[in-house]
Amino acid sequence: MCGDGFEVWLVLMLQLQRRAEQMKKNLEQQEKELEEKIKTFEAEREAWEEQNKFDDQYASFHCSHYTSVIRMNSTQQWLSHWKFMTF
Repeated sequence: MCGDGFEVWLVLMLQLQRRAEQMKKNLEQQEKELEEKIKTFEAEREAWEEQNKFDDQYASFHCSHYTSVIRMNSTQQWLSHWKFMTF
């Protein structure tokens, strides 16, 4: 009887050890996958930030350019209006 109990205990311990090893492998695999996802996310974020930086610079340039053009046109219209005025 004692031998049977020990064998059952030994079998259970071996099963627990296998499960623990399998769980450890699964966790290691999940960790690798998460690290890969993090790297991919960071690369995409950096690309997005770089693109937005370029877009912001582009928009800023065009905004200042169009503001200058509008000011120039407004000034020219104002001056042309005053040409025809007599004092």
